[in-house]
Amino acid sequence: MRLTIDLNSDLGEGSSYDAEIMTIISSCNIACGGHTGNIKSMQESMELAIENHLKVGAHPSYQDPENFGRKSVSISAAKLYTDLAFQLENFHNLAEKNRLKANHWKPHGALYNDLFWNAEKAEILIELMYDFGFSGELYVAPNSKIKELALAEGFAIATEAFADRNYQDDLQLVDRSHPNAVLSDQEKITKRLVQMILTKEVKSLNGKIINFDFQTVCLHSDTPRALEIAKRIKEVFIENQIHIE
Repeated sequence: MRLTIDLNSDLGEGSSYDAEIMTIISSCNIACGGHTGNIKSMQESMELAIENHLKVGAHPSYQDPENFGRKSVSISAAKLYTDLAFQLENFHNLAEKNRLKANHWKPHGALYNDLFWNAEKAEILIELMYDFGFSGELYVAPNSKIKELALAEGFAIATEAFADRNYQDDLQLVDRSHPNAVLSDQEKITKRLVQMILTKEVKSLNGKIINFDFQTVCLHSDTPRALEIAKRIKEVFIENQIHIE
């Protein structure tokens, strides 16, 4: 049986490694201007994605560049809808101009984390999927409210794992304020990731072994030594006959 995994990365966020990382991954999540990014950076990212035959997705966020979208925001449903719709409209218009089909949406940072448990905010994203007529996949966290609602409404989803983040016992990501939230040792990252793919299990920060079925894996482009980690992941995948696609 051929073993495959989608390897995605959040790009268009100012990293100097985007071009190199795009030669390794299979899908990219392009910042839409909420936490960072603008029309110019989105265009550059789409051009690189075309060169590397990648699947492209929108990476919307709370409108909070000051905190890089990594701080939860108390916001009305109407304001959240408007902010996300503006980002998504810019992304989809640009994708159309580049003759690209949007493969997926993946919320960024604190919004992604809030969608784990906040039903009201999850419902806003579902409403946007209806209003945009979006038929692509939604990249979601395991056991999340947004995953539950998307499946209930018949939308396509891909459950996501993170190569460089630790998990709580309920499969929420460990908050970035914790000193062990982000992994940076490439050998530990690659060894853990291969085990996750082969066993469909992950060890939480507390040492609990949790069943974890996923279809896509994220490697952050702003993780320390991100390019080295990406290259090592590719090498180890080849060694274990895991295909990135």
